[in-house]
Amino acid sequence: MSDMMAGITIAFLVASTAFVLLIVISSVAEKEWRAVWLSLLGMIANSAMWVAFLAMQEIALIRYINVGVVVLLCLAGLFSLIRFFPERRRRDVSAVEQFDERDHMFARNNLQFHPHLAERYYSRYPEKCGIDREIQKKAELGEPGQTYYDELCSTAVDAAFTYLGRSRHLSRGAVAENRAAIDSRLLTETIKTIGRFHGAVDIGITPLKPYHLYSYTGRHAENWGEEVINRHESAVAVVVAMDTKMIGEAPTISEILESSRQYVEAAKIANIIAEYLRLAGYDARAHT
Repeated sequence: MSDMMAGITIAFLVASTAFVLLIVISSVAEKEWRAVWLSLLGMIANSAMWVAFLAMQEIALIRYINVGVVVLLCLAGLFSLIRFFPERRRRDVSAVEQFDERDHMFARNNLQFHPHLAERYYSRYPEKCGIDREIQKKAELGEPGQTYYDELCSTAVDAAFTYLGRSRHLSRGAVAENRAAIDSRLLTETIKTIGRFHGAVDIGITPLKPYHLYSYTGRHAENWGEEVINRHESAVAVVVAMDTKMIGEAPTISEILESSRQYVEAAKIANIIAEYLRLAGYDARAHT
């Protein structure tokens, strides 16, 4: 019995150490150094426990504790196999309504710079006027008076968003007359490779549905209130990764700087992919 228990203990020592080691490797890859140190400490404590069980097998109490820990871990493993959630089913999106871009906070905040549009919007939604006016009294991001305004860095945030505004024309372009004869699977993989090459951490392609788009435009004055017409069949979704340390300091200027940086990065990737597709003969535009 003692030899069998020792064998089981060694097996659990090896398996648990390997498991925690995988966590350490994953944390290093993600540059989560706090998780690395905590995992290493956990691995040391875990190893010490199993080694202690092996060294003190002759003590009855220790042997009973050893058996108890093994039994509890086995039960936890079995318990983890229980299905806690109902079977995943396809969501019913038949009743999903498109969102009017004029109604979201950025578009509404922008109305203060376009009185003629504000008059049209608040005549339709007078109940929103009061709260919007109160918000608009507050300083904008990057302006003196904003809670976390920084004389040097706040201007960098404004510069990033100004650059984005001036680069909006890059989202569209002429489509090549002759479409390249490319296998659809190869084209899909190439799009993903280009996206990752230019900085995307993940990228996917999905059929474009009406509810993926706004019903009416509202962010920019020149096309405010226009109906959104979908002319495309598919969408490419690009994911960029924010620096967790900077985001963890929200809502300070560090978080705003990182957010603006990744807006620029995401727009760059989207614009390049859209241009690539247009050069290949496919109509495409970037939504940034």
